[in-house]
Amino acid sequence: LKRDEVRNAGVLASLFDPRLSEDRAQAFLSAFLARVQEGDRQRLPTEEELARGYIVQTEARPLGALDDRVDLSIEGADFLLLIEVKIDAREGAEQLSRYEAVLRLKAQALGKRPSLVYLSPTPAKSPPPNAFYADWSDVRRAALSVVAQRPRPERTFQDLLLAQFAEHIRSF
Repeated sequence: LKRDEVRNAGVLASLFDPRLSEDRAQAFLSAFLARVQEGDRQRLPTEEELARGYIVQTEARPLGALDDRVDLSIEGADFLLLIEVKIDAREGAEQLSRYEAVLRLKAQALGKRPSLVYLSPTPAKSPPPNAFYADWSDVRRAALSVVAQRPRPERTFQDLLLAQFAEHIRSF
């Protein structure tokens, strides 16, 4: 994986995806969302909404070929959450504003509540007013908090993957 954004976003997506990470996915996503900063927290999906189910996509184009590619899209019955992932790359010119505009359009068309999270080692230079920010230590702490919910002998394969990913991203 090294520091490749696309590969690390793919692993993050699989750890958030209940089809792949079973019962740990929702707990991990919820723990991560509890750590995001800024913005109106009521815009974020609740634990109850996550429990009703959601779909995770990588390299999503919310409006089809007409818009930019977003690293992660998480869609539930009542919400649409986009996560832009950065490790070493810089934020593009007006990138988050474009994503936020596309997000609003799609969410409005679907009747869902939109939220945008910028996951990066440093905060955005010019974030949209409704955007959230998280750094990689938030991901790491969320993963480790989920792993710690079970005693060591009862930890599952997913718990081990979360712990390994948390160690991998330590330097991000």
